[in-house]
Amino acid sequence: MGDVRPGEVIAWVPTGTSRAALEACPADPRPLTHDQERHLSAPSGRNHQDADEVPWIAVACLLADARPASVAAALASLFDRHESLRCDYTVAPFATPGGAPGRAEPFVRRVLPAGVVEFEPVPLGRQETALATHAAVMAHLGATANPVAWPHSGFVTIESEGRVTLVAAFDHVTFDGYSMYTVAAEIPLLHRVFAAGDAPDPALALSGSHLDHAVDERGFARSLTSRDPLLGPWRELLDESGRVPALPAASGVRRGGQLSHDLVSLPVAAPGEASAFRELCGSWGVSYGLSFIALLLRAIAAQEGPGPSTIRTMMSTHGRSSPYLGSMGWFAGVAPLTVDVDPAAELRDSTAAIGAAWARSAPSGRIPLALVGDLLETSVDPSLVVSFIDAKHCPGWRDWRATEARGFLGRVPPSDQMHAWISCLPSGTFLEVRHPDSRQCASWVASLAVTMRTALLSSLDPRRELVPSLQTPGA
Repeated sequence: MGDVRPGEVIAWVPTGTSRAALEACPADPRPLTHDQERHLSAPSGRNHQDADEVPWIAVACLLADARPASVAAALASLFDRHESLRCDYTVAPFATPGGAPGRAEPFVRRVLPAGVVEFEPVPLGRQETALATHAAVMAHLGATANPVAWPHSGFVTIESEGRVTLVAAFDHVTFDGYSMYTVAAEIPLLHRVFAAGDAPDPALALSGSHLDHAVDERGFARSLTSRDPLLGPWRELLDESGRVPALPAASGVRRGGQLSHDLVSLPVAAPGEASAFRELCGSWGVSYGLSFIALLLRAIAAQEGPGPSTIRTMMSTHGRSSPYLGSMGWFAGVAPLTVDVDPAAELRDSTAAIGAAWARSAPSGRIPLALVGDLLETSVDPSLVVSFIDAKHCPGWRDWRATEARGFLGRVPPSDQMHAWISCLPSGTFLEVRHPDSRQCASWVASLAVTMRTALLSSLDPRRELVPSLQTPGA
């Protein structure tokens, strides 16, 4: 979990009064999203015996001038701002109206109103070694940042050498990858205000409701049939057997394999190189983000053999329309992407081809993945998912260095899936991959990063002719 040090470890939990208020809340009639429902129904999402095997999403950041009152107030304010954090889910005691005709809801949602949640400290003791600190933090996050019970999140501070670091982890039912960037900006901001003895700035407007988003999604889902044109790109993604194909052959991972995972972060470009590449993409008139995706897909194609390869993957979408851009919750989804990639082609041309394919298939990401399989009557479990995030489009990114903001992912259950994020950060651009932990797959992933970097540098400084052009005598 990164750089942890010996120190005083304190957990922050909702007060008993807050929990009692939740128990007294009536059921909210708004449905869950398809992804939330599938997540809560999955056995792997509800039974974790090992605290190191809980797939939370976490952020760590420094809290300047932290005191117990300021930490508690900042966390309470975060919950006030984001409705998804105040939700709990229980198995429905009887059939309730669902998001589709004739369908019963398997879960009931309760929502605390804003202004009710309060936090209190629970000392976990002084840890004399970094290993002990790590164990204490992981044990608390594993017990709290899961789908089983509210708050579906866990918060721990570590006081060491005069500094206070907050670690905040969230289960996927209430959070997604893009939410990680939002919380990395908001928690230090909220804490700074309370540490100074002020109230939150009224300009820090409340975010859109994830519950309203769920209503919108279910309304859209009711309009879908198996003949909807949006399913066309999903059908194109499937192989001859009607399933999502396995990872590329060079990975050595077979479809259906149950492998534990490793998480690596591999450098692709230094900050100056990334800036120069951004300018180059602008001069080409192509997307900066899709150019990085092109580098990755070309690297994959290069290892699949000579000539063009058909790459079938899914690409992440943040899933937020304008009312929800600053909201926390599980909005993110995936869209299919099937494209022929020639690693020998010019990068500019590859990016244009991938951009055209993405323009055709991106709208299909509106259909929740859990629903795609139902409509196509097949399994659409992902194998390869790719994503690009540019820090300059994230709130508060300029403060990340000062707050030492970092993101972490908990361990996921064994599978044959791989997720590859291209993260363009102030410190550089990285290929961050959670991949099946086999020697062949690890070697393949490392080679992808090297190939991407080589191609990027080549595009910035094309190789000059080894032999100068001869001049015509007398010219």
